Amino acid sequence: MIDYPRYDRDGWRRWVPSWRLVSGLCIAFFGCLVGAAGIAYAMVSVPVIDESATAQNNVYYWADNTQMVATGGDRNRQSVDLSQIPKAMRNAVISQENKTFYTDSGIDPKGIARAVFNMAKGGETQGGSTITQQYVKNAMLNDQSQTISRKVKEIFVSIKVGAEEPKDKILEGYLNSAYYGRGAYGIQAAARAYFNVDAVDLNPGQCAFLSAMLKGATYYDPAGSVSIDPAATPDANKKRAHSQMQDTLDKMVEYGHLNQAERAKYTELPTTQHPQSNAKLGGQIGYLVRLAKSSVLKSGKVTEQQLEKGGYSIYTTFDKKKVDEMEKAVQKVYKEKIDPKKRPETDTHVQFGGASIDTKTGAIKAIYGGEDATKHFTNNADVTGAQVGSTFKPFVLAAAMKWGVRDPDLGPVQAQDERTIASPKSLYSGKNKLKINNYDGSVWENEDGEQWRQENDGQDSVGDPPDYKIDLREAMRESVNSAYVQLGMDVG
Repeated sequence: MIDYPRYDRDGWRRWVPSWRLVSGLCIAFFGCLVGAAGIAYAMVSVPVIDESATAQNNVYYWADNTQMVATGGDRNRQSVDLSQIPKAMRNAVISQENKTFYTDSGIDPKGIARAVFNMAKGGETQGGSTITQQYVKNAMLNDQSQTISRKVKEIFVSIKVGAEEPKDKILEGYLNSAYYGRGAYGIQAAARAYFNVDAVDLNPGQCAFLSAMLKGATYYDPAGSVSIDPAATPDANKKRAHSQMQDTLDKMVEYGHLNQAERAKYTELPTTQHPQSNAKLGGQIGYLVRLAKSSVLKSGKVTEQQLEKGGYSIYTTFDKKKVDEMEKAVQKVYKEKIDPKKRPETDTHVQFGGASIDTKTGAIKAIYGGEDATKHFTNNADVTGAQVGSTFKPFVLAAAMKWGVRDPDLGPVQAQDERTIASPKSLYSGKNKLKINNYDGSVWENEDGEQWRQENDGQDSVGDPPDYKIDLREAMRESVNSAYVQLGMDVG
């Protein structure tokens, strides 16, 4: 029974509640609060990992298994196991963001109290988040809003995740789902974006630097972000990043994750590469990726929809050294032989294409698809939209000299000892509109069933009439189409 107003008191004292009443109400309120929290905890289930938090690139590798490029997929991310993430990276994040990570329940009551206090003052609910909470927010809730309802749900889900999931799995998930700036999601993509190395090869200084990017790359990326905020200049960002990095390294020493001798090696801001997100498919890389992608799809093992979702590691036969050498060779020839200003009619639209193939295995070692895959979109080494024309005549002659022409009295597939080796002195007809025959003398017809007549450039017959016989050397010099089309039919 509640004794209120207090009948044993007179005047205003009747309206002053007793300490028993106050304490009882407090206990009741606390009990209701605990009960409500218990019910809410029981009702909350751990959400499945959001697809966007695991979306990855496809990673293409050179023949020596080094990374060529990561592209495609919904996100610039390549998830890696915790064993591939340096201990220095794990310790840098723990030291800076959540030193009690391995012992807490998934939340930080003091941090939450700070967030509530800030909210009461009209500030944001941001802050007070443990690594577990940030992982839940990034990977499960997919909600970056700073609202009370989101924060409450985050707390309850984090407690459950902290109780049910191993800490190492949570840390791995956080490092793979977090955003590090430069379009990089996850530590592997970040290592590539800033230092062009794999995550496993990061040193402690680089790890401390990348942990600073988690606080907001806009204000810590040395490249600057003045398009977002004029205050985020390269110089200002470098100072902030250096200060944050040094603070992280000091905390790593304080918490026993790094010794003083090792820490002394990293007093300067590490050198980062210039942002290259827009250029990663430039040069020959784009052509190589398209060719590899086409090969994967033709294999039938992966559908285009599956490949577009990302997460695949694609190992190629492309040799980086040979690709670079082929590109340099083309550039050298272009510089020495092609001049559109002097010869606009003949040189303006000259294009190059090439491929280097291992004749023993058939493996494609290098290609030259064009000047730049982001400027010249047709892959001249693979797409047949533009005919190679007379540049193929030397290959026809080389095949005839090596393998020989077929015997018209034998079947279409013949061994080399059944063939007759040709030479530059071999005679063929250079007649314009020459009727082309199959190797066995039968008529070669086009797709409409009509006899094919090969025209020469300029509609001229070349050679001695009436048969217009000409040796293959002269036919090469004069670029006689009829002679070389017939030779190609004979070689097969």
